[in-house]
Amino acid sequence: MSTFSKFSFFLIVLILIACGENTTEQAENASQQPVSNTSQPNEPETAPISHDTLSAEATKGANTPTVSKCVLIAFTVNDFNSWNENFKSKPVSESLLGYLTHEDDANSILLIKPSRDHQEAKKKAEDPKFHNRLLKLGGNSDINTRYLDIIWANESIAPHAYRILITHEVRDVNQWKTAFEADQTNREQAGLADAFIATDIENPNLVTVILATDDLEKAKKKFREPATEKTLEQAGVIFKPEISYWVSK
Repeated sequence: MSTFSKFSFFLIVLILIACGENTTEQAENASQQPVSNTSQPNEPETAPISHDTLSAEATKGANTPTVSKCVLIAFTVNDFNSWNENFKSKPVSESLLGYLTHEDDANSILLIKPSRDHQEAKKKAEDPKFHNRLLKLGGNSDINTRYLDIIWANESIAPHAYRILITHEVRDVNQWKTAFEADQTNREQAGLADAFIATDIENPNLVTVILATDDLEKAKKKFREPATEKTLEQAGVIFKPEISYWVSK
């Protein structure tokens, strides 16, 4: 499988770590979201956001989206149905920007979670307690995380059955973004909707794009077209993009 974990992005780190937040954080968060009982894990750091909502900025020219940072978390589980039942019972599941399973393997999970501070998120990711929690919830692989700065996001995007992750390095982000916006009509004709654009915190020229669609085969056909390859080249894409396909949950 070409999971996002294999092409190097990702973040249940914050999600499961959030379950172990200290009681001071719990008190602060309790004023924003009710806790069903005292044994329930702490509330997430951010208020609930729809799985199809990535920012409060819905215009193409938005430079400072409300959700400006996120973490991609990729991992696999022993059994998705069991995992999903346990995970959906946690309030933290409602704070996600995306909850996805791989097109070819429902046991491959990708979570997209808002982040306030990347350095703090990294510290939590290294905590052995987190890995123990993952195993207890049914995880069976190492976690792969990527930390992104969101440079544009679409709040008004309608629900779609699938998400497409595209990652590629570009010579110049501004030049690439201009070309990307100019190609919007072609994407729409292929049944694609723009969800968000983000850059890697370690390499600002490494761009991640998430697109939404209800017709995966039509989208794949577009990516195979010579015209698409030419458009990417003209936009300043350096290497062949890594593309993976996910099912929205």
